[in-house]
Amino acid sequence: MPTPPVRFLLVGCGGITHAHLPAFPQYPDRLQLIAACDPAAAARASLTGRTQGWGKVATYPDISDALERHAGECDAALITTPHWLHHAQARACIEAGLPVLIEKPACTTPAEATDLLARARSRNVLVVAGQNRRYEPEALWTRRWLREQPEQFGELRSFDLHAWQNVEAWIAGKPDRNADFWILDKQRAGGGVVISLMIHYLDMVRGLTGLDYTEVSARGRSDPPFKNGAESTCSALLTLSNGASGTLHANYLAPRLPEPGEGFSLIGSRGYVGRDQAWRYATTGGENPRDWSWQFENIMPVPDTTDLAPDGSSFVNQLLAFANAVRSGEPPMSHLADNFNTLATVQAIYDSMANGGAATSVQPVPNP
Repeated sequence: MPTPPVRFLLVGCGGITHAHLPAFPQYPDRLQLIAACDPAAAARASLTGRTQGWGKVATYPDISDALERHAGECDAALITTPHWLHHAQARACIEAGLPVLIEKPACTTPAEATDLLARARSRNVLVVAGQNRRYEPEALWTRRWLREQPEQFGELRSFDLHAWQNVEAWIAGKPDRNADFWILDKQRAGGGVVISLMIHYLDMVRGLTGLDYTEVSARGRSDPPFKNGAESTCSALLTLSNGASGTLHANYLAPRLPEPGEGFSLIGSRGYVGRDQAWRYATTGGENPRDWSWQFENIMPVPDTTDLAPDGSSFVNQLLAFANAVRSGEPPMSHLADNFNTLATVQAIYDSMANGGAATSVQPVPNP
């Protein structure tokens, strides 16, 4: 007998929601959208328009109404709201017994994550952080390569993370754009460029290598229109659990860029993995250098494989993996306990910035 699709409650109907929605009509045998909630009538109407033709979705202005009417009909929840709402909404879903996938950042502070972990453990409910970049086909291939052929890359010795954007240009295309847009405010976003953008690459290093951050030193600044201490730029030195050190450079107010400025590099004792405009990797296989040009040879594109990723969209792959976990009971990548180090590293960066760049230890995962 075929396994029925996982039935979802969607919390939030705007913005990033539209990156998740294609999964439902593409994989109706595995995913079904039952209900959705959003306080904005326009967002609910937009969702209704986008789902016509592949499903009837009940919509509500408040999560409590949606949970009251549909918690018994749903198998899981997907939260795609602004950052400061995640904790309370995830808590409500957990208390209703629903496994929940929360868009990044899952929480704005380690304290919120600790609370959700305790609640989830007490009710045996799965909670997953939406770190979708881990589900890029190239990321999945690279993760497998590093684990199954560790001799090709060797020991990670250093790394570099960078992300530069003009967030004002991004806001300019939003239907609800205004001078008080929430992502510019630390009280609502939880921070600035690190928690909203750089978190992808902080988490990517962990997802690929299996290593955790242990210490950071960071400096940054907050320029208008950012407010309440949200950082517009940040530079940091980070240390991983194997002793590898790396740098972070983030800027959310880059006025002009020749191309999208996001990427990372991992340098091992025998190889290289990185992503700028494309994923690339290289290995020496233990071969000794023969001349100067040798180091620049055999830089290969990471395969865009389909054997690990059913879809080209990282959002779709992530949602399918979460649905599989709901059915199997096996936690997927970036479940909340795994993601705690990423969130705690963001907090350590902010603590270091507030203390003049002082070296700051990363909070360990709380004991069950």
